[in-house]
Amino acid sequence: MGGERSVPWIDAEALMDAAQQKCGLRDFEDPTFPERLQRFVEVLNAGHFSPEARDQVIDQVSDTLVARLQIADARMQNPAVSAERIEQPLMVTGLPRSGTTLLHSLLVEDPANRGPRLAEILDPTLPAELDSVEPDRMRELDLRNERFLEAIPRMIQAHPYLDMGARSLMECESWPALDFRNTYPNLFHRAQMSLEVLTDDPPGHYAFHRAFLQHRQHGAAPRRWALKGTEHQYNLELVRNLYPDARVIWIHRDPLKVVPSFLELLAMMREALVGPVDRPALAAETLPATAERIDALLSDPLLDADFVCHVHYLDFMQDPARAVREIYGRFELPFSKAFAERLEAWTDENALTRHGKWEYALADFDLSASDVEKHFANYRERFGIHVEDR
Repeated sequence: MGGERSVPWIDAEALMDAAQQKCGLRDFEDPTFPERLQRFVEVLNAGHFSPEARDQVIDQVSDTLVARLQIADARMQNPAVSAERIEQPLMVTGLPRSGTTLLHSLLVEDPANRGPRLAEILDPTLPAELDSVEPDRMRELDLRNERFLEAIPRMIQAHPYLDMGARSLMECESWPALDFRNTYPNLFHRAQMSLEVLTDDPPGHYAFHRAFLQHRQHGAAPRRWALKGTEHQYNLELVRNLYPDARVIWIHRDPLKVVPSFLELLAMMREALVGPVDRPALAAETLPATAERIDALLSDPLLDADFVCHVHYLDFMQDPARAVREIYGRFELPFSKAFAERLEAWTDENALTRHGKWEYALADFDLSASDVEKHFANYRERFGIHVEDR
């Protein structure tokens, strides 16, 4: 196992040399980056990949280093990139498994909006408009998504939206992995890494969040970013300071549905990438920590600020198109006929169970409904969240 090795299998120098050979760059434009890379290497070498996989691991990780170096180089070579203004972004947030991805997908159907795509994270040097990317290059990136789905077979049931291949929408937790702030599995699955946070640096996290959007926006037709992240509700002040005209849409779902679905997602990823999972132990670790974070933010005065719109999952799912129209009305955004037509078409063509039903149960984690309720009672009461039908 990784913890028993006397000599690390991979070191930062090996990763940097591989990246150097691929792109000829070495300047990250950030003196704090080597520290994060070293932390990443420590987590990497504590993992479970085999000696035979070492070259594949170096290849995948060095691809991520190359992407990070290219972002830095573009900013240093062209000051206009860092001068890009990210105006009026729509930012969907909420607990994982609460409908955030579905709402994000619908918002991106507005021709006035754009969302970050997997291809842009795998290769940030792509043209600003993905329609102009060479078909062969998009096919290469599609294959990288297929390999990820092969590594985690049930992922397509949990996230059917990944059937868009390299054009799949990505959440805001994905591209900080380019800055080695987490181990987002789309970028590191060959290293058998599931999701792990590497730094406790929200300001740095959001600074890179904006830097990536600036990088991808430069040279593109002007459109509003539609984003989705499950951490934004914990960082409302940072969001407002960095994006003063952002609109945050916070969707709330019954914790009795959210908790087992999220725990099953974590367990499924860890089983596929790391090995056997003690589900009750995972619940005992995750549930109190999540509830503690939620309880801490309930006193945030920004919860009821004008830039935050609260949406209930049950209302949203009853009529998604109407819910989106109401969100636009709340923020006084134009709701075009083209958007209305695309919403209707999207919901007709994208059944949530098109790749099979995502199954989960509290009992698999030795949890009861009362176990969940005692952790999330304050959250349920604060936002008036109804219990969903079993």
